[in-house]
Amino acid sequence: MATTPASPDPTMEAIGGAVTEGRSGDVRSARRRLLALWSEIGVTGDPLHRCSLAHYLADLYEDPAQALAWDVRALDAADAVTEQRAQEHHAGLHIAGFYPSLHLNLADDYRRLGSFDAAAEHIDAAREHVPRLSQDAYGASLRTAVEEVAAAVSRRDTARRASPTGPGRMTHRVAPSRPREEACPTRTVVLVHGLYHRPEHFDRVTELLRTGGVEALVPELHRGSLAADTAAVQAVVDALPDPPLLLGHSYGGSVITGVRGAGRLVYLAAFVPDVGESAAALSATSPSRLQEAVRAEPDGSTTLCPDLAADLLYQDSPAPLAAWAVGLLRAQAPGCGRGVPLHHGWKDTAATYVVCGQDRVLAPALQRRMATRCADVREWPVDHSPFVGEPGLLAELLRELLAAGCSARMSALRTVRSGWSPPTRTRPAYRRCSSIRHGLFHSVGFSWSILFASVPRTCHRPPHSKRLCTHG
Repeated sequence: MATTPASPDPTMEAIGGAVTEGRSGDVRSARRRLLALWSEIGVTGDPLHRCSLAHYLADLYEDPAQALAWDVRALDAADAVTEQRAQEHHAGLHIAGFYPSLHLNLADDYRRLGSFDAAAEHIDAAREHVPRLSQDAYGASLRTAVEEVAAAVSRRDTARRASPTGPGRMTHRVAPSRPREEACPTRTVVLVHGLYHRPEHFDRVTELLRTGGVEALVPELHRGSLAADTAAVQAVVDALPDPPLLLGHSYGGSVITGVRGAGRLVYLAAFVPDVGESAAALSATSPSRLQEAVRAEPDGSTTLCPDLAADLLYQDSPAPLAAWAVGLLRAQAPGCGRGVPLHHGWKDTAATYVVCGQDRVLAPALQRRMATRCADVREWPVDHSPFVGEPGLLAELLRELLAAGCSARMSALRTVRSGWSPPTRTRPAYRRCSSIRHGLFHSVGFSWSILFASVPRTCHRPPHSKRLCTHG
């Protein structure tokens, strides 16, 4: 078996350098390096590079919601890696060796977030690929980990699980935060997509935010109902130490309306339902051209006609970019749009509405009516999906709102220190937890060191501070 890559790969070497830095304990610097590399590679770049980078970047987040976003990207990229491309990188690299660990990581992310059905699906997928693991210590440890996580899913247990260190697992510490006097406590944005969409549709925005030092989380919906989608986003918000800025696009507006604990709400061409209202009921007052594109499927779900979807959703984007976005669209289960929120966050949380004036899906006139429920209203001459065609415009707005919220909170903090105490914000109970990760590329006779020969196989385990996350 070959012991060196088939040809030099500067990108893989750069990823390996960042992995080494993360292993040495400088997690923030490693994360910055990997995020910068991700921006260079791009969302349509070499899938082997994207898979490797996303997997190891997930290792640098203790928060399962943040790790989930990158683990999803790693699995998506792995599906696009051909056997030929893997062999070009190294003769010992096989696609089949990617999947047990990728699915196990996703199962553990979903389990810790309380999404047990999704976790069970990835456990089943991991078990399907486990027979391809090597019969060595690593293979045995990964098989054991699959069954341990499966047992935790069966118990509906969201607690951290301890696991022995295995090759390729990254154990890390989080660099201490600056004191609150010097740093804004709210630097996190949670982006909620609409019907038919995926988290990856926000990739162009999240790249801009992350390179600017803003944490961006994009939970996946498609949980079967508005209540389930709202619960998934609520789990992400509850896992954060400070109230995030929460953005909902289109149907995502109904989702964020029902979420509690956000620092600010942003409705992007989105529904803003009041008591007893649903997205379907609101849209019925102003019919959408999207119905022209909807196609019924035998299983009861619906999909969108690609050509019409490009014209209705992404008309401002160049054809290749629109084709990329259309390619990400997925089938939509019925009924979500008829859900009615049980809570209406815009009534007690600062809210901004962005009207998309050239929208062919959600009529601008309806958007303007709903926008009257928000104190701050902006209008842009863009299509329904500016996160694809105008990501810089959206990222700039989010940074502006974060800065405004930061100034207000820091002013309040100074007031508190002068002797006046405002009402305290009630938050869920938290417990201390640490991170579990598993190695990635371990097929028969193959270890992750084939990818990154310069990274030591046995890793130094520095002491690490454990961040807060929700307790079961």
